[in-house]
Amino acid sequence: MARDLITKSRSGSTNRLARELGIQYAYARRIMQEMEECGLVSAPDKRGARTVASCVSVPDK
Repeated sequence: MARDLITKSRSGSTNRLARELGIQYAYARRIMQEMEECGLVSAPDKRGARTVASCVSVPDK
């Protein structure tokens, strides 16, 4: 669910992930770190913003 949300919205925001999924911020941060390790999102820049990988696509259902 988190991967779909990030790729569809093209937003790598931990706060948004926590809000949209109704989970604690710490858990959302851990999910974002895992997605970073997989190459789905970039490491946070100096402002904390992440870039979503452009090669990732989610099939339409």
